[in-house]
Amino acid sequence: MATPEGKVKKVARETLKTLGVWQYWPVSNGMGVHGIPDCLFCFKGVFCAIETKRPGRRKEVNRGCTALQHAQIQKIRDAGGRAWVVDCEEEMDAVIKELMDV
Repeated sequence: MATPEGKVKKVARETLKTLGVWQYWPVSNGMGVHGIPDCLFCFKGVFCAIETKRPGRRKEVNRGCTALQHAQIQKIRDAGGRAWVVDCEEEMDAVIKELMDV
């Protein structure tokens, strides 16, 4: 049975797949850079990232992100990329709408 966050990941993965978007979901194993978002992808030449959270986390500080996740998301944005934190299907729909305006 999928976790609540796992369900949000599934929605994000399937939504990006329907758009034909190249996507990479790194598996954290304690090695490498900490705080990397759940999904890295490229859309219309723009580097993008999505951090998924279980539903309801948007009300928390930094939308439920750890300090390291928040810092990595900000670094992506500072470098000219796009990054979002999503906790439901409706937020993923908003991401896609924003991407279509790129």
